[in-house]
Amino acid sequence: MQPEEMRTKAQARAIVEERALQHVKVGIIDNDAVLRGKYIDREKFSAALDKGMGFCDVVLGWDSNDQWEEREFRRAVSDWELARYFEII
Repeated sequence: MQPEEMRTKAQARAIVEERALQHVKVGIIDNDAVLRGKYIDREKFSAALDKGMGFCDVVLGWDSNDQWEEREFRRAVSDWELARYFEII
């Protein structure tokens, strides 16, 4: 099976097994159509298929030149979330 043919969780797991992948890249598309992703272990990927997973929304605040776009980020998250983000860093 080719990845573009995948439609179900079972098919996603099958691709990982067939190819003996140790890590899987997951990602989201930002406002500039840039894929922002990370590699996760195959077991974590399998668990994410069942339970979901977190993905830091701060990646939506970076432009295609990896410059911080606070104005755009403020539109994407609430003030509470933004304050919490700056509290963490």
